[in-house]
Amino acid sequence: MEYSAVAFVTLTEGRIVFANLEAARLLHASEASDLIGRELADWIDPSSEAELAHMLGRIGAAATQLRSCRLRMKAASDAPVELEMTLAHVFYGGKPSIMAIAREASGGCRRGKSVHGSDAGVVPVHSYGQLDRASEPTLL
Repeated sequence: MEYSAVAFVTLTEGRIVFANLEAARLLHASEASDLIGRELADWIDPSSEAELAHMLGRIGAAATQLRSCRLRMKAASDAPVELEMTLAHVFYGGKPSIMAIAREASGGCRRGKSVHGSDAGVVPVHSYGQLDRASEPTLL
């Protein structure tokens, strides 16, 4: 995964715990290790906070489903970048985590409120790592 042409990032308790070289490239970082340990909130453009919170809340409510969204991210170069992301609830190091698969988005950025119309019922971006254990997938 480290050298995949697809960008992968894993988030645990609000922090990036895994990132590959393609994720670093998308966020204009020199190397993947520049992302490790950083808060997710450090990379989210304010115009995308509500959308991300909505997606994280949906993952927490239905842990076996994948969720996709478009997010505007702050890149290391200070130039914002819009990414299409697919998010999934996973376990990393024995902890509930989120895996994100990302690619550069085509078309224009969305601005303002969540595309779902309201911020009601969403979790703050900084608390997504506190997924409810009851939402863990059942292993058969």
